Amino acid sequence: MELIRMPVFTILSGYLYGMRRVSAAEFFAFAGKKLKRLGIPLIGLTGLTLVLRNWVYGITPDWSGAFFGSYEHFWFLQALLIVFVIVSFVDVFLLPGVMGIALWVIAAAIVSAFVPVHGPFSVGQAVYLLPFFIAGIWIHESKIVFQRERWAGLFVVAAVLLWVAHALGVWGYWSPIERNSLLGTVAGVMTCIALLIFFPKINFFHRLGHYSYTIYLWHAMGLAAARITAVAMGVENLFVVFAVSAAGGLLGPVLLHVLIAQRPVLSVALLGVSKK
Repeated sequence: MELIRMPVFTILSGYLYGMRRVSAAEFFAFAGKKLKRLGIPLIGLTGLTLVLRNWVYGITPDWSGAFFGSYEHFWFLQALLIVFVIVSFVDVFLLPGVMGIALWVIAAAIVSAFVPVHGPFSVGQAVYLLPFFIAGIWIHESKIVFQRERWAGLFVVAAVLLWVAHALGVWGYWSPIERNSLLGTVAGVMTCIALLIFFPKINFFHRLGHYSYTIYLWHAMGLAAARITAVAMGVENLFVVFAVSAAGGLLGPVLLHVLIAQRPVLSVALLGVSKK
């Protein structure tokens, strides 16, 4: 799953950005919105997580490592901030078309294959995510997902072949595909495009998607709270604990979103959204 888990999020982010690419006139407003959306929850939730882990588990907080390194799943917010800076600057000064974006994807994928996935403030992870984000822009601009008859078979066959190769590597026939390799990027992009073309619309997930960012921010806390509660109540069956934890990780953030989305200060600090 590591070949598509974060690429899916990132390609969708790029696709949504592609719907309204930033211009020079909008740059500063765009930057302010992204800092509010990503930067404020990054600071607030990182601090809250450190405090809660110290309180619940007795873990001594590493404040500098958490805020300037890559801490838990919040690394994605750091990396996405860097990606938005790079992409917005390119769009403001160059605004490449479909072919230019395609060449940009290839160049970013080649660079990503040679950059370690670590570094301060998740710089390495940003380089890893960049080709997927740009691919999302390309998918939107090229309208590829609406040309099923023409391209669907190519992407499905390519994705299947790459996943078979990866599976054989995991089983020891050769080395598995590394997530930050050139093949890993190709596998992620091909698989995500195939999913966008063929995956059916499911109403439950469609509704849940409205809260996807909140779920990403808060799923770890919701899962942990549900698991701790279940164990404290004497639940020993692993399947039940797993089911309760999964429900807490999904539905807990949704409940939190509903409760605080209309509270201006809390909604910005904890969800990255402004009251409408």
